[in-house]
Amino acid sequence: MCDMVATRRKAIVFALLGASCTATDGPTVDALDPQSGEPGQSVTVYGSTFCGARDRVTPDGGCDPLPAGTVHFGIDPLVSATPVSWTDEAIVVAVPAQL
Repeated sequence: MCDMVATRRKAIVFALLGASCTATDGPTVDALDPQSGEPGQSVTVYGSTFCGARDRVTPDGGCDPLPAGTVHFGIDPLVSATPVSWTDEAIVVAVPAQL
C-alpha cells in the first residue's frame, strides 16, 4: 500500500512531505493544487504511478482495481482522508474537517 503524506503549516497551508510505497517503482508526487485549502475543499495530488503498476492502468488513465490507499494530512495527529477520485496521475481528496 502507498501513502501520500501532507503536513499542515500555519492554519490551512499544506506542503507535501513525501510518499512511500513498498513497490520498488512506487508513486512519484509532482505537485499539490491548490497549495492551501479550507476543510471540505478538494486538493489534487499530481504525479505518476498512483495505480501501483502499469498493468493496473485502464485506457482512460484510471486504476483497476482501485488501490486501497488514503491521503494523510497533519503530523500530530495524523488525519486520514478517503480520496474522491484516483487515477494513475492524480488523486483528488477533500481536506478533512478535523484539521
